[in-house]
This record gives sequence, C-alpha cells and structure tokens, in this order.
Amino acid sequence: MAKYDQEIAIALLRAISCNYDNAAKLIIEAGVNVNISDGDGTTPLMQAASRKHSSGHMIKYLLGRGADLDLQDFAGSSCTHHIWTVEALEVLLAYEADINARDNSGPTPLLQVLLNGGRFAHQQDPLAWVSHLDRRLLYDAMLRRGADPDIKNKYGNTARMLTFRSSNYFEPDFSASSFQICLDSKMNPTANCVRYTERRVRSIINLCSCLGNHDGKFFWIEGGDFFRSARNVKLFNQGRVLVAELLDNKCNWKVANISLDERIENRNGVLRFERLAPHATRIEESLTKADLSACVSGRGTCTNC
Repeated sequence: MAKYDQEIAIALLRAISCNYDNAAKLIIEAGVNVNISDGDGTTPLMQAASRKHSSGHMIKYLLGRGADLDLQDFAGSSCTHHIWTVEALEVLLAYEADINARDNSGPTPLLQVLLNGGRFAHQQDPLAWVSHLDRRLLYDAMLRRGADPDIKNKYGNTARMLTFRSSNYFEPDFSASSFQICLDSKMNPTANCVRYTERRVRSIINLCSCLGNHDGKFFWIEGGDFFRSARNVKLFNQGRVLVAELLDNKCNWKVANISLDERIENRNGVLRFERLAPHATRIEESLTKADLSACVSGRGTCTNC
C-alpha cells in the first residue's frame, strides 16, 4: 500500500472509531475506496462494527456505498469478528453476514466475544474494553441468531467448552479497565477508570455497601457492612483481590479473600456493584445479618466473646 493510501486509511478509520461520521462520509464521498484498509487489513466496515455505540447507521452507510462483507484482515477476521454490540450484529446479519465465519486461528465471532473481553482487550487498547453485561448480551444474541457454540478453534476449544469451564468470561472484571487501584483511608477501593472518551477518571466504591461477612467469609450482598467485623484489610494481586481477617461465629479471626472482579464493574468511569451477576450465589440477607449481629454483640452462637 502506498504511503498516501495508508495515511488516508488511518484517517478514515480514526474518524469512524471516534464517531466523526460526517468527516468519514466526506472522505468516502471524495472518492476514497470504501474497502480501503490499514496496515493490519482493517477496513472501514470492520471499524464501524467494533464501535461501542451508535454503530448501526454507519454500517448501513458503508454497505450502501459498496463495503464488502467478506473481506478479511491479516488475522483472517471478517467484519463479524469485530462486532461488539447487538446493534452491529443485527445490521450485519440483515445483510447476510456470516455469523460462523472463522479466522486464521479458527475462532468464530461467538468465540471471539469470549476471547477478546476483559484483560486481553485492555492490554491492547483501553477503548477495546466493554462491560461484561454488553458482552453477555452480545453472546446471547449471537446464539439466538444461529451462532454455533461447538465450532472448534485450532486449539480444540469451543465457546460452549469455555463457558462451561468457567463463568469468569462474564464477570464484571473492573480491573481490566482500571489503573492505580488502591484503598483510601476508609478502606474503600479507588482507581483511575477508563471512560469511552479515552479519559481516565478517579472513582471510588464503598465496599461496606456490597460486601458482608458470613462466618469469617466474604460474600456479596447489599448493605453487608463487613468492616464492622474485619481488620487488616488489604488489596493484593494489583488491586484485584481483597484480603482481610474476619470474625467467624465463634469470634475467631480468619483470613478471608475475595476477587473484586466478580461483582465490581467499571461503567464508563464509575465503579459500581453489579447486583445480578448471572453466576453469583446469593445468601439470605436476614440470616447473614443475624449471624453478624451475634458475633459482634456476643449473643446467639457467639459464646466465647
């Protein structure tokens, strides 16, 4: 590719990725090939499919100008491998895109949703991160629209196998898009969180509002107030794991830990507690508060206080 063509391709792709749709249309209507690609083989259609919001109308525009659904980048990925939203999926399938296309390593778009989420995407580009809920919605939509969960990649893995082995693919996973994670003076996690606009903003979350202590073990629940029966609270593993000593029902101190990625998410720069993570096991709040009250006050089963 000539240097001039590559610069034009980069400018066009950048305009699309930043939602500068009018600028992108001006470049194309000036006579630039709608199927031009950058050094990685990424086309404007692939770039539009990978947008995190407002992708549908740009995809329709590009297809109306002659964008090729079947082109592949240098990794063998088609436009369906670049999809990040249900909106993009529906538009591309309406134009008969292949939902079970395979790239050079064998993954289909369905498998790609699992493999490209969380930390892997964050390491490549902070803007590549999307919330676990968005990925879950996209995964489910692909299954409904005919994606085959049993197609293997070159390593023998399928989407069905990966989701069966671990629920982590749909965890909130806040640390994938957060930096400088630490505890403040009140023992609450604070972090620099990536926003869709590429800015990083400082955010904080009150763990007492979402973590409880059940017999010396952490568990997720609204209003848990674990800190009333905890000491030596610390973060480990680059801020992803909370470790503390917790009182059990016999008022003995036990070391407990919990992965904050299980239920804490970064929602466009704001740390939030995800109340309905699909894999979470809920414990009855009434039982938990009773046990905690007995341990703290010396009533009930807490006989050694």
